[in-house]
Amino acid sequence: MIAPHAGYMYSGAVAGSLYASVNLKKIFIILCPNHSGMGEKCAVMSRGAWNIPLGSIPINEGLANAIKDATDLVAEDSAAHRIRTLSRGTASLYFPLKR
Repeated sequence: MIAPHAGYMYSGAVAGSLYASVNLKKIFIILCPNHSGMGEKCAVMSRGAWNIPLGSIPINEGLANAIKDATDLVAEDSAAHRIRTLSRGTASLYFPLKR
């Protein structure tokens, strides 16, 4: 699934419709471009949680570490995850994860 992430007022209705129309699973791999240029070009956050206003979404540490260990192209870098585009998507995934 590729979801728009321009912001709630620009693409929120389209993104919401998309998330509502698919059968979401309990584990997600979320890919996002590095819009800020901060940190690694291809990064993973392998521990902790995504904290959003609705609550926290824990990171699957085993899967994140397996991705990181499988290639030299991915590096641990929490600075690369400070951009807000991912927070829009993770907020939309919060309720399916709580089912």
